[in-house]
Amino acid sequence: MERHLSSTRRTPPRDTTALRRRPLRLSVRLWWHPYWETVPSVPAARSELRHLARAHGAVRAA
Repeated sequence: MERHLSSTRRTPPRDTTALRRRPLRLSVRLWWHPYWETVPSVPAARSELRHLARAHGAVRAA
């Protein structure tokens, strides 16, 4: 098992800024998503967000 662990270790990337960009973009998209502007107690908003996410996922998969 030790041999397996050593073979999966990688050297740290040189450009860590590039690794931070995607999570930052995702967090900005989440922060400004219209879902967070709705009243938290409205179940219809949550179900609409699920519906939009599924529809968007289906479009991406096609």
